[in-house]
Amino acid sequence: MNILVTGAAGYVGSACAAELVRQRHHVVAYDNLTKGHRQAVVDQVQFVRGDIADTEKLKRVCKKHQIEAVMHFAASALIDESTRNPHLFYRNNVSGTLSLSSRVQERRWAGELVGERVVVGWNASPLALEPIHPRS
Repeated sequence: MNILVTGAAGYVGSACAAELVRQRHHVVAYDNLTKGHRQAVVDQVQFVRGDIADTEKLKRVCKKHQIEAVMHFAASALIDESTRNPHLFYRNNVSGTLSLSSRVQERRWAGELVGERVVVGWNASPLALEPIHPRS
């Protein structure tokens, strides 16, 4: 299966991408490298530097790699930083996730968009994401 992993240069995303490769999936890592590290992405993974808020780039990447599923780990997660700069967290964690989910819905995938967790910022409490079902 062709799987897009957002936040794939971070701790959780890179581990997930490596495991998907081990299970013989074609993985495309998508990360803007603001907090992630390029060297965390295993060599067998196609790396694309991009922001999840860039809907047009997401469209091109999904089309080029014939993406069938998305695993979403691109989120700002430093609680202290979120209280100092809540707008950055909102842009990345809320607006970026909405951009990504709109791409999933446009594709009308039968699968799910799943994420680890998102920290929005104002009250510094994690918000677990439920799967987004594009056909419901």
